[in-house]
Amino acid sequence: MRFLQPLFLEVPMFAGNRARMAVLLCLLASAAAVRADEVAELRQQLQDQYKAITQMQAKLVELEQAQAAQSEKMAAMKKEMTIPETLKWVEKVKFYGDFRYRYENISQETNGSGDDGVNRNRIRVRLGMTAQINDEMNFDMRIATGKNTDPTSTNQNLGDSWTYKGIWLDRAYLTWQPKSVEGLAVELGKFGTPFMQVGKNQLLWDGDLNMEGAAAMYNLKLSDSLTAFANAGAFYVRLDDNDTDELSMFGAQGGLTAKLDDTNKLTGGIGYYDFGNIVGETALGNGFKGNSNAGSRYVYDYDIFEAFGEYGTRIGELPASVYGDYAVNTASGVSEDTGWLVGMSLGKCKDPGSWEFSYDYRDLERDCTIGTFNDSDFVGGGTNGKGHRFGVTYQVAKNTQAGVSYFLNEKANSAGKIEDNYNRLQVDVMVKF
Repeated sequence: MRFLQPLFLEVPMFAGNRARMAVLLCLLASAAAVRADEVAELRQQLQDQYKAITQMQAKLVELEQAQAAQSEKMAAMKKEMTIPETLKWVEKVKFYGDFRYRYENISQETNGSGDDGVNRNRIRVRLGMTAQINDEMNFDMRIATGKNTDPTSTNQNLGDSWTYKGIWLDRAYLTWQPKSVEGLAVELGKFGTPFMQVGKNQLLWDGDLNMEGAAAMYNLKLSDSLTAFANAGAFYVRLDDNDTDELSMFGAQGGLTAKLDDTNKLTGGIGYYDFGNIVGETALGNGFKGNSNAGSRYVYDYDIFEAFGEYGTRIGELPASVYGDYAVNTASGVSEDTGWLVGMSLGKCKDPGSWEFSYDYRDLERDCTIGTFNDSDFVGGGTNGKGHRFGVTYQVAKNTQAGVSYFLNEKANSAGKIEDNYNRLQVDVMVKF
């Protein structure tokens, strides 16, 4: 009522009380009329809002009913699409593979004289499948490009009049992991090297090498920070048609891995590999690859003792490691019997934009190991050489990498002296699927 007070006071003082009362009644009537209009307008707004809410609720009910019907339809379709029992095995089969394109340049000396070098483009294709047989057993098979005379390379050169490229059985094996013996895995068939190679070094075994026979790998956790490992196997190397001249290899390896703290780890171990009945045999694979021979036959046994170690840590946010590998042929009569390697790595390719650098230096005497089975890139493959390897890999995108490797080596000349230069550049693009 305070808003009426100024109007009421403006009535002249000489006017009587009746006049003032009349003015007051008029003002009250006007105010009541205004308030009634506002109430009517508010009531209309509330009715409009209630109507809108009712429509929205109806729409939500309609959507919920449609979603429920769709869910029932999908459930019915899923039930109809259930794989028959006879095809259940399909769910336990997985396929995998990779492709690599490589440009390669090789320049080398022969008895001190250089050549024009080799420039070539190469491809590598590997396709595999794994199948779960039961809760304890799996089967793995892989085919790959390569040559049937070379056990350490799956490359195929391009530019040979567009001819077909060979595809071979690269791996085929069973893996048995009994639940009753935790940490044990047994492999039968043709499979990757079962022996630990610190830093993925290839002093004794090439990364593409697949052995044939039986192997067992066992890891035993001794404490929260200490794990013991043991790897052993018996392998067929060569068997003639009459099954009378068997060349085999028996190997065993063992060691410990100690977790020092959250960022530091130390691994060390020893191994022994015995090639039986190799004296007098012709060359394995595609040549002696630096090993001593007379009349195109091996003249020494190869009973190889190995000691290795690796220290892993972090430098800032990057994983890093240093490692070493030492091998000596303990067979009698061998003079050039020792090989060794030291290396390091920094970083790890994982997410796009990540990278990895690696380096190693090695020195292999003529008969420290079988030249056919170790690194096929170092000095062109085999023993009787020394030198550096540098490598950089970059993660371009998911499952896609680019890399560069460079070998700065010296290899033996025809007189057996390690004096000829050997340089090899590799530029790779790699994808996995």
